[in-house]
Amino acid sequence: MALSLKQQLNNQTTELTAFETSLSTLTIQVSEAVAFHHNIIHDDANVKVLSDRVTSNASNISSLTTTTNAQATEIDVLEQSISTNATSIQNLNTGFTAEISRVEGLITAEASTRTTNDTIIQNNLNAEALTRAAADTVLQNNITTEAVARAPAITSEAASRASNVSTLEGLITSEATSRTAADVVLQSNLDA
Repeated sequence: MALSLKQQLNNQTTELTAFETSLSTLTIQVSEAVAFHHNIIHDDANVKVLSDRVTSNASNISSLTTTTNAQATEIDVLEQSISTNATSIQNLNTGFTAEISRVEGLITAEASTRTTNDTIIQNNLNAEALTRAAADTVLQNNITTEAVARAPAITSEAASRASNVSTLEGLITSEATSRTAADVVLQSNLDA
């Protein structure tokens, strides 16, 4: 079906408006491009500075890349060493843990044995103390009985000894008096 003339005019107007808008946009872009081109021509010194900076930065980037690659290699070596050391540390930790468990088991067993033996020794000491206390009581009773039984004999013996001592003292005193008198006689005889 053919479009009406009015419809065709409307379509053409719409296309014309779109074309005018595109033309206006293109005109602005061309103007900006020309201005940019003029700036480039007038700013050759800036372009040279920027070019030199880009070259310098490219060199720096190359150096950084080389350094980064070298450091990445060193990091790989360090990571490998860390991994190896981590495994060694884990193995040592496992060994230490096992040894600690073994020693703790020995300590627990020894503590149990010592506790049992200490209880046996304490019971033996308590029994011995009771036996000794009973034997001491029996011994004291025997000593008391013997002392009571021996007391009259001891008293008699003591009296006999006291009498003998008194007699002996009398004899010594008499002898001392006789000796003193004899010494005086002897001295007189010597002096004459």
